[in-house]
Parts: sequence; structure tokens; C-alpha cells
Amino acid sequence: AEREYAERVGSGGWFILSAKHKLLSPERKIKKYDQVLKCAQKKPWAEKVFAMLKKKGLTSGKHEFIILFDEANYCKDLTPKLKQSGVGPRGVKLPLEGLAKAEAVFFVKLWNLLKADGIDRRALQKTMTHKRKSKGPPTHPGEILSDIVLPGANLSVSEFAQMLGVSRHVLRGILAAERPVTPEIAVRLGKLLNTSTDVWLNMQISRDLWLARKSLRPEMRRLGAAGKKLARKAGTGQFQTAAHV
Repeated sequence: AEREYAERVGSGGWFILSAKHKLLSPERKIKKYDQVLKCAQKKPWAEKVFAMLKKKGLTSGKHEFIILFDEANYCKDLTPKLKQSGVGPRGVKLPLEGLAKAEAVFFVKLWNLLKADGIDRRALQKTMTHKRKSKGPPTHPGEILSDIVLPGANLSVSEFAQMLGVSRHVLRGILAAERPVTPEIAVRLGKLLNTSTDVWLNMQISRDLWLARKSLRPEMRRLGAAGKKLARKAGTGQFQTAAHV
């Protein structure tokens, strides 16, 4: 899915950014490796990648760059160098900036899936990235359905509810981001829309965790102190599990 998306948005050519190999052409085959850049390594890595791009003549004013996946923030030092080099009028774009990996993959799969006429892919991008940039909670799965899927497929709530096999009341709650996407609903959505079940659940879990951390923030100090007390009891043998009481 990621490759298909890259080929569509990078019609003028695209590369794979690699911690070990720096800049890779999609056709090049390499052996599997396990390497992650440390903070101190990111700046030298960015300089080498930029030098490779410059050698290929890609840092001139007629080119633009679209950085799709940068979960580890490798491009923090590369992006400014590209902008300073005077790349094309659109410069450097990061359409998936701020998205968690699960959300980014979900975005890409939906982008590839929604090929019918009338699908506003810019609206999909806006829906996925708006709340991240405004420091709000991660996108509720229902927002993708209400803003993108139903309008794009020209379906009413009743029609989509019937196709999904749920009541209109349940679907309306999901579309309004008032009802969570349960594992059962995620399975139904995955089958109906030909996507992974996990991407719907991961979006819901990411949102639920964000909201839980926010609501429990006042209790974090108390819970931390209680945790230390519990650890001390366990260390001195005073702590017993329910099975031994």
C-alpha cells in the first residue's frame, strides 16, 4: 500500500530513505537489516542524503519534495537543507506530518482504496492531519466515514448502516465520534471497505488512550507515588498476590 501511494504522489520519481544506506532507489535490492539512527547520527545522515540528492541534480529550483513517512523524525535536519537549496515553488511538503504510524498507514490504504469519482482526497488528508497539528486527540474513525467514505460513495446513513449490518442509531453515534468503533464494528468495516481490521481499531485505541491520559493527568502524581509504595512493599516481601492471601 505504501509503495502504491508513493508511486502516485511521486510521479516524477521517488526514493526510499534508509538509516543504513541513506538514499535507495525502489528497484535496488538489499539484505534485511536492523539499524536505527541515534539522535547524534541524524544530522550527519541528513548531510549525506542531501549530498546524494545534489549529485543526482535534484536540489535545483525545478524540483519539489514530498516526504511521506518519517516516523523516527530522520528528516528533521534534511528538510531545512532542502528548503534552503531553493527547491521548486512548492518546496518541501510533509502530508502525513504528525500522524502516528497506524494512522499514516490507514491514511495510505484509504487513499489507495478511494478511487471512485467524487472522492476528495484533500479532504481525507485534512481530516487526518488537522487535529494532530492542533494538538487535539487523534482522529476518530467515524470522522473518516462521515467526511470521506459516505460522501465519496454517495451513500446515506441508512444505506451505509444497512450495508454494514448495524442500526442507524449505532452508526450515527460512530459518525458523530460519540460511540467507539468496537472490535466487531472494526471487523465489519474491514470486510466492507477491503481494509485491515487493525487500522480501524488502532485509530480508536490511539484516541481512547489520548483521552484517558488527559482525563487522568491530575491523578498521575498520586498513582506514581502509590506505585513506588507498592514496589517497596514487593521488595520487602510485604506484598502478596491475591492467589496467596
